[in-house]
Amino acid sequence: LMSDTYWPCPKAKREYWGLNLSLEKRFSNNWQAGINYTWSSLRGNYGGLNSSDESGRWGANQDRYFDLWFERYDIHGNPIDGPLPNDRTHYLKAFGSYAFPFGLTVGVVAYGRSGAPRTTDIPFNDMTIYPDNYGDLGRYPFLFYGDIYAEYNLRFAKKYLVNLNLTINNFTNTKTLL
Repeated sequence: LMSDTYWPCPKAKREYWGLNLSLEKRFSNNWQAGINYTWSSLRGNYGGLNSSDESGRWGANQDRYFDLWFERYDIHGNPIDGPLPNDRTHYLKAFGSYAFPFGLTVGVVAYGRSGAPRTTDIPFNDMTIYPDNYGDLGRYPFLFYGDIYAEYNLRFAKKYLVNLNLTINNFTNTKTLL
């Protein structure tokens, strides 16, 4: 029989808050545009049903959280609690498109976001240990990337419409770890 006296199992904790601001011009006069900004925090000791600590799982709750007594503690005996791997403090999205009268529509979407937290991890016994808690190595750099698209509607025989479109993801050629 094992006692919780010295190493009690911490309760699962996943706390999120966010503030979202947006300004949008809905489609009229052949164009639309908008900008959204989210300021947020995601902290705790539990990455969620699909385990963001392990870069995601294929099925919900197929993770190792809380399986072993030492797993949710750092190397100093403190319960793990910090910025979770999906935490992005700042997230910015801007978009716009224009529809030409001859059937061509072009648009762009640009994204910017804070880097993900960087954490020291040690593989141990088919699991991962976080010796210095979450986020001990700071964050990856701020990330910026964008997508563009073009769409052309071709009408024939007065009742048929063929839509040709092209989307180029990451036209900024942003190279990133996360």
